[in-house]
Amino acid sequence: TMDNAGNLYAATAGMGSGGLVWKYPVGGSSWVMVGLGTLDGNPITSVITDSSLNVYASTSAVQGNQIQGGNVFKYNGLSWVQIN
Repeated sequence: TMDNAGNLYAATAGMGSGGLVWKYPVGGSSWVMVGLGTLDGNPITSVITDSSLNVYASTSAVQGNQIQGGNVFKYNGLSWVQIN
């Protein structure tokens, strides 16, 4: 996703260790990790921003072939805070 300032965000699912959120800043030359590590150890399923440039991400917990739920997080400028 892209925020109103033009920064681009992407996420990785993570291979059994949880996903990470990355930012490609306007005028940047490389991706930068957002926050400190994984959100909750599960794959990240979406990343969105709002008009105030807040960044949100959601995860899904998968057991076998079934999704068992997940969490929603907001980035506070340093780390991810679970908001659900």
